[in-house]
Amino acid sequence: MKLKFGDIIEFKKYEDMTEAETSFIINGLFPRYGKVREIRNDGYFYIEYCGYVFNPESVARIIKSADIDCCFIVQENFYGLYIGGSGDLVSDKDRAKIYESSDKASDEALAMRLSSWDIIPYDD
Repeated sequence: MKLKFGDIIEFKKYEDMTEAETSFIINGLFPRYGKVREIRNDGYFYIEYCGYVFNPESVARIIKSADIDCCFIVQENFYGLYIGGSGDLVSDKDRAKIYESSDKASDEALAMRLSSWDIIPYDD
């Protein structure tokens, strides 16, 4: 998979990756999503807000190509938590589930029965 600076990617499930694909990062620290901030000559890359280097084989899919406009996350308004990749609420923005449209994000917030939420661009 050819990654570009600014691509938003989803990683494979940690349990489904080899040690080489996880780059020996422990499960609790391995992110679910990220935005590519640097690509090394060997193809390994870094994501925003994370100091680890990642194997390109750990990527499940490109959610948003750097050439496409916007992706969204949901932040509930009471505690400021985000809807996470496994359908729970998480405190870290980098662990938030990324949606391709604001409608899909809003539908999931409704399904979770959040009382109040904001749909915000992932890039902000």
